[in-house]
Amino acid sequence: MHCSLVKEKYSIILKKLFLLIFIVLCNLSYGQDTPRQQKILFVLDASGSMEAMWGNDTKMNIAKQILYKLVDSLEKTNPNIQVGLRVFGHQYHKRLDICTDSKLEIPFSSLNQEIFASTLAAIQPNGNTPIAYSLIESAKDFSTIESLNSIILITDGLENCEGDPCDAAKYLNEKRISINPFIIGLAIEDSLVSSFDCIGSFVNAKDEASFAIVLDNTIKQATGKTTLSIHLQSKAKQTISNTPITIQDTYSQETLYTYLHCLGKKGLPDTLSLDPRGWYTIKVHTYPSISSQSFQLNPGRHNDISITIPKSYLAIEHRKQYDEKEAHYLVKYQDEWIYNYRLDDLPLLEGAYQLNVCFTPHKSENILLSSDKVYQQNYPSNGKLSIKNNQALRGSIFNRDTNPWQLCVDLGLFTDDTELKLQPGNYSLIYIQEDKYNSEETHRYDFKMIPERTTVIQLR
Repeated sequence: MHCSLVKEKYSIILKKLFLLIFIVLCNLSYGQDTPRQQKILFVLDASGSMEAMWGNDTKMNIAKQILYKLVDSLEKTNPNIQVGLRVFGHQYHKRLDICTDSKLEIPFSSLNQEIFASTLAAIQPNGNTPIAYSLIESAKDFSTIESLNSIILITDGLENCEGDPCDAAKYLNEKRISINPFIIGLAIEDSLVSSFDCIGSFVNAKDEASFAIVLDNTIKQATGKTTLSIHLQSKAKQTISNTPITIQDTYSQETLYTYLHCLGKKGLPDTLSLDPRGWYTIKVHTYPSISSQSFQLNPGRHNDISITIPKSYLAIEHRKQYDEKEAHYLVKYQDEWIYNYRLDDLPLLEGAYQLNVCFTPHKSENILLSSDKVYQQNYPSNGKLSIKNNQALRGSIFNRDTNPWQLCVDLGLFTDDTELKLQPGNYSLIYIQEDKYNSEETHRYDFKMIPERTTVIQLR
């Protein structure tokens, strides 16, 4: 490789910077259930300023050495990694003011260290610094998002082509193309460092002394997994768990992860390993559901997200009698109907609801639930209605406790004994013989249902 060598006093810096990048790359695959292919695109600044000296050699030559050594080591140690190289500012002289000077010099492939050697040797600092344009173009370099794609930008300066690197990084995130770019700054002025905050994870190698501090802080970030703990709490700060949650891509609304929220042995939320690309929204499937604000994971770190759940408690008591089955419950929140067989397991939030119970007759109650409080709803036990009959009759049962009367049961044609379970109250059996054709021959039988008692109507 035809690159100049730095003197011994800078060899330690090179080794540490190489170790830093290598650790970052190796840890990008953490948190995946199975090994995934990684595609790593280096975006190298070859603008005219990279010809400046950094210590006893140029920034360009130092960057070339780091890249070559890194690619050589990666391909020897990790078969799942494919590496590519995009370079900007190297094809046209700066005086031509070309702001589309960006080219994929080496497409993704394995075992391409020899190509890197020859390609890097031919690159010379030349033109402008179209960072935003290069980031947008880099999206085209990744043929698939199924692999864990990442970008490492190596630059010594800011955008000078009126592009917006922040918008470019946002575009990459919206498309879930890559992790936020890792930016290695080469002697960038402190006053300009904040300009990279919106792009991705930035480390600045300004000189040997400051590099040691940057290296230490960045390694702490890079050596950890990208993990997430979701803290669910009521307004009263009570921990909530055992609740289904989904995690969606904020922009596409695609559901990427589905979990039942759990607590560990120490009562803390468990730790999830997630893909650090893109923006996420957590949806907690209470009734109604509640969503977090959109957020982005810090790669290589543990992340904590807290969501306040204004949980309420609806307690229903109904003592079953005879051979009754569990009553079915339906809850209406605004225009949404919710069904649950066992209502005591339904995680409702505070708010106004309509509670409907499938008794005979049907019960409908308007209820108002408050956060962290129990709303108690009691229903009396049913009574049993026994109709003794040996005729061909048509009949219906009305509830007389409502105005107008509520039709409870349409018996239709019945020719023998019939039994029903009814809630306590006042009722009327309306019936007529099947062979009658005059409505005025309809009969009415008033009766009362008492909890846990049998009411008998003799029609024989």
